[in-house]
Amino acid sequence: MIRKFAPLMLVLLALLGTVSARAETNIAGLLVDETPQRLPLIVFYDQDGKQYQLRDFRGKLLVVNLWASWCVPCITEMPSLSRLQRQMGAQGLQVITISQDRDERILPGFFQRLRIDNLPLYIDTLNRIPKTWNVPGLPASYIVNAQGQAVARIFGSTQWDSPEMIQFLRQYLPPGS
Repeated sequence: MIRKFAPLMLVLLALLGTVSARAETNIAGLLVDETPQRLPLIVFYDQDGKQYQLRDFRGKLLVVNLWASWCVPCITEMPSLSRLQRQMGAQGLQVITISQDRDERILPGFFQRLRIDNLPLYIDTLNRIPKTWNVPGLPASYIVNAQGQAVARIFGSTQWDSPEMIQFLRQYLPPGS
C-alpha cells in the first residue's frame, strides 16, 4: 500500500519544504536523501527536565523517532526500536525516542507496559519538533549520521530490526565501530 502512494508522498514532501529525497532501497517508506542535510535545530528534554539537542549525540549514528502514546503505529514499532538499540548500540548507534505527548507523566508507565527498558525517554510536550521539521504525521523517524546530517527518513512505522534495515544502517555507522 505504501509503495502505491510513494510518488504522491514524494510530491507532498516537496510541497512541505522537505529536502529532495529518493527511495533507493527495498525498505517500504524509506526516503534516502540524495545529499546529507542539516536538520533545523531542535530542543527536547528528559524526564528530569534536562535539555538536549542532536549535537549532544554527535559522533553516533542516530535514529530519531517522533512518537506518541496514542499513536497505534508508534506503539507497533517501539519494540523493534528497542531491539535495534540492543543489537547495534555497541556499534555506535543511538535510538532517540522523542514523545509528542502533552502529559509526560504517563510515559514511564507506557514504556514499562511495552517492556522497553533500554531506550532513553525524551519529550517535546509543546510539539515544536514536528512543526520545525515539517513532519506530516506520527511516527516519523530520521536517520542522522555521525556528523549530524539527515541521510534518510521514514514517515510511518517500520520494522527497525529487520535484516534489510540493519544492512542499510550499517553503511552509516561511525568509522571504527
